Amino acid sequence: MIPEEMRVRHAGTGDIRFLVGARAEMFSSMGVVDQVMAWREAAADWFENHLDDESVGVFIAEREGKAASCAVGVLHACIPGPDVDGLLDVEISNVYTSEWARGSGCARAVMTALLNWARDRGAVRAKLNATDQGQPLYTSLGFVMTRCPAMKRSL
Repeated sequence: MIPEEMRVRHAGTGDIRFLVGARAEMFSSMGVVDQVMAWREAAADWFENHLDDESVGVFIAEREGKAASCAVGVLHACIPGPDVDGLLDVEISNVYTSEWARGSGCARAVMTALLNWARDRGAVRAKLNATDQGQPLYTSLGFVMTRCPAMKRSL
């Protein structure tokens, strides 16, 4: 249940500045050094080009009429295997809550909206990378740690 003073909605173009700022804060909290600012313009362009994309869900929680939290989901095809019988996953990222709104249920509200959105579109599995701070929320929403850690490489 969403508290009366909170509203969850799909993001619009007026939210792009908040979304990019939230992304920067998220990276900072993960210890990623933000030395090259050009990525912010590219991220703003990405949001501009994908907010209306049917395979992308971007949710905002507002408190007191102000954007407080966000979460982004991108649907993509997956190959069936022993752990999944469907053909669609949702990759979740950009989960962030402004410091002034932490502990108020905003992250839970945007995550719940995002998971419902993905499920309604046929996704059968959700994936995300969790910070230590986010793990308790994700665990309470049914996420489990996997045996194989995420890895990445620049190309």
